[in-house]
Amino acid sequence: MKFQVYLNYALKKQLENFPALYISLLRWKYRNHWFKKRIINENTDIVIEGFPRSANSFFVKAFALAQNHQVNIATHVHSHVHVLEAIKRQKPVVVLIRHPDEAIVSLKALFIESAGKGNNSYPQMPIHLMMDWYIRFYSGLLPYKSKFVLAKFDDVTSNIDIVIENINKKFNTAFHPFGHTKENEFKIIENARFHLAPSELRNKIKMQVKNEYFDKNNKKLRELALQTYLEMTHE
Repeated sequence: MKFQVYLNYALKKQLENFPALYISLLRWKYRNHWFKKRIINENTDIVIEGFPRSANSFFVKAFALAQNHQVNIATHVHSHVHVLEAIKRQKPVVVLIRHPDEAIVSLKALFIESAGKGNNSYPQMPIHLMMDWYIRFYSGLLPYKSKFVLAKFDDVTSNIDIVIENINKKFNTAFHPFGHTKENEFKIIENARFHLAPSELRNKIKMQVKNEYFDKNNKKLRELALQTYLEMTHE
């Protein structure tokens, strides 16, 4: 099982070196699956991407709810090449980012929690691969910072309307604001899958995961992830 996780990750990294091929293969992989609509195409209105656990699901649901018509959103591919394809096609695109200490630990905890619920769709990826994934995702976008709106986790979760306003300014669009209130937040969370809502169990798991994340063997990756985060968020 662990060998398969390493193999899949290595293959993904290699394919990402060929963005057009990677996107085409994704479309083929999900050709008979509902997820295909989340992959960028000619009808896409906006691309919303970020490393997992960076408020991706919350942003997408809130953004869609705020609009007075159906919006075609490409999202949750969790690959920097999806953003590059959006830039190439001159689509509005927002990239979500969260501090690596929080995002990576949260992702690992979610995988463990999901496995405990009998959900095998989340691979048991070693945390050092997640760290490499985070670094690869954002470092691959650093040269293109001027081409997208960057949205920090705290802004998305506290006042998403600031982000939507920035999107409208940058891309000359007219997307509607969400109206970020506690009541509207509850509308998003109450009907969401378990991964979006807070979890006491997940918080307990995070305490165990932090020991692995801050292990001395992961120091270099941790420092590189932080450096990448700081470079991305530096204005």
